[in-house]
Amino acid sequence: MSRIRSAFSDFHNHIVELIAEGDKVAARLTYTGTHRGELFGFPGSGNKIKYQGLAIFEFRKSKITRGFVLGDTETLNRQLAQK
Repeated sequence: MSRIRSAFSDFHNHIVELIAEGDKVAARLTYTGTHRGELFGFPGSGNKIKYQGLAIFEFRKSKITRGFVLGDTETLNRQLAQK
C-alpha cells in the first residue's frame, strides 16, 4: 500500500458494494488517483487513473484479523503506460 500511496498522493477507495455475512465483509471497490510517482517501472505521468478491486476482511471481537485486497492490475498497467 505504501508504494501505491507514494505513486498516487490523492489515492481514493470508493466502496461500490458492501456485503457482510458472519465474521466476513467483502467490498467491491473503485480506486482512483493521479499518477504522480513511479509505479511498476512507469514514471509519474500526471494522468488520472481508475480501476476496480475487491477487498475481503475477517473480523474477531470487532477487529480485522485477516484481509485480502485484489486490484485489476491489468487495467492499472494499461493506464500507467499511457503518455
